[in-house]
Amino acid sequence: MWIGIRKTIKVGIILTVFFVAKGELIAKGMKLEECYQIAESEYFPLKIAEEEVKLARLKLREARRNLMPSLSGKVEETKGKADRESGIPDFKEEVYGIELGQVIYHGGKLNSLFKQAKINLEIAQKKQLKCRLDLVYGLEKVYTNAVKTKLNAMEEKKLLSVTNRMLSLVEKQYHAGLVTKLELLNVQSRKNKIYYQMVSTQKDVSLALLELRQLMNLKENIPLEIFSKLKFKKSEINLDECFAWAFENRVEIFLAQLNLEYAKHEEKIAKSGGRLKVDFTGFYGKSGSAYKNEEFKFEEDWSVGLKLSKALGANTMSGTYNEGKTSPKLGQSSRTDSKTGTASLSLLDNLSLGAKKQEAVVSFLKATSKLREAEKALSFEVKKSYFNYQKALLQVEAALKEIEFCREEVKILKGKNKLNLIAISEVINGQMRLTEGKIAHNDALSFYHLSLADLNKSMGIKKF
Repeated sequence: MWIGIRKTIKVGIILTVFFVAKGELIAKGMKLEECYQIAESEYFPLKIAEEEVKLARLKLREARRNLMPSLSGKVEETKGKADRESGIPDFKEEVYGIELGQVIYHGGKLNSLFKQAKINLEIAQKKQLKCRLDLVYGLEKVYTNAVKTKLNAMEEKKLLSVTNRMLSLVEKQYHAGLVTKLELLNVQSRKNKIYYQMVSTQKDVSLALLELRQLMNLKENIPLEIFSKLKFKKSEINLDECFAWAFENRVEIFLAQLNLEYAKHEEKIAKSGGRLKVDFTGFYGKSGSAYKNEEFKFEEDWSVGLKLSKALGANTMSGTYNEGKTSPKLGQSSRTDSKTGTASLSLLDNLSLGAKKQEAVVSFLKATSKLREAEKALSFEVKKSYFNYQKALLQVEAALKEIEFCREEVKILKGKNKLNLIAISEVINGQMRLTEGKIAHNDALSFYHLSLADLNKSMGIKKF
């Protein structure tokens, strides 16, 4: 309950930051962590995973209870009416007491079922963790893409502003007869190309924000604004350490190992079907019976018994032994001592035993295969994300050098234009190449963040 209250307060604080009087957005940039807090509170798969954990706890409690003795109270009352023809008067019988049952030995079946229930709880908890990690990873990808697209749109908007100023200058020069119509059309063409590209990128921003909004389950009437900055910090990453962290923390490996352990117990349960089963039963209480007008009194009743069964191939041999004492019944003057033994052989009632054993073997082999596949997939994912990170570093470095080169080029082109050595369209071309370099840098930064997210996901822990 306290966790739920804290969660509600946390989300409330975040929403308070966003809204004032009429629900208008006042936050100018929502961080990734804030997006996740809102998304987590409304993420339906996570709610399902939480309910599955609760269900697994209930089943574990049930499995633990099955290891304990069964205890029940018994109350029985019989009333009979007089039969005038036979001369039997009215009578009454009453029995009350406690019945006890206990499994002594079932070939280890109940213990294996209890361990399976514990494994199921661990599996449910790991799936809940995986669901949360998948949300973090998915949100980080969508958020990073939205920031990158927004940055690109900002760069194209700056370029359009610069181009519009240059177009105004060229138009004045054209009317003054200083430049040709071809130069004017050339600059106009560049301006139109930049404008349409900017409009297209702005549409991409809207789509990226829409995808982010859907992942956060944010309503359409709630504005959404994100930060427009991608940080870069080069980290020294060791591949062997990444492998070690992955095998220690990756949820998929834990799930595969737990499923294998579950299959081992399934095999034990199947084998227990052919082993000896011993059950104990007991009763202690009081009973009494009397005809009408006779004194009614209770006397002590008790009984104990054993039930044994053993599979013989497809057949089952079973036997019971019971011993007890009961109070005198109607027409009796003394207590009844009894000892009863039975034996029976059921033919072909256990044909499913072989199939269950084979099914358990198949399940174990499948679980073993899935564990090996998970380990192979993990190794591949870690290597792939590590190499992508190395590739991203090279891309960022190359993009920075390209930006530096384009800036120098633009300076030179502007200087030549002032000396009337080149046309303004050449300067615009240089500005376009500079903007392309900045966009390439944003793309490289985005790829850098996504490769780190992939690496963290492949390791199952946020290290970078």
